[in-house]
Amino acid sequence: MKDICLVIDVKKNKGKRYRSSIDVQYDLGLGEIKLKEIGDTVISLNKSAEVTIEYCCFNSISGTWMVLMSYYANVKRLVKH
Repeated sequence: MKDICLVIDVKKNKGKRYRSSIDVQYDLGLGEIKLKEIGDTVISLNKSAEVTIEYCCFNSISGTWMVLMSYYANVKRLVKH
């Protein structure tokens, strides 16, 4: 299994930003469902916050993390990169 993580980014209405990452073992299909599920849950707890959830995969050749999908919970929009 590839190195996969979800990055949760929450910006509150006063500009304070919270960022957290979670190591997961989701394939792309389940990852898409989980992005929406987590994003919608976080936005329901704080409707004025800007919430972005990213599905990232580690690229062992370049040694960097690549964002494969982003979910913008405020507008319920999923973007595949």
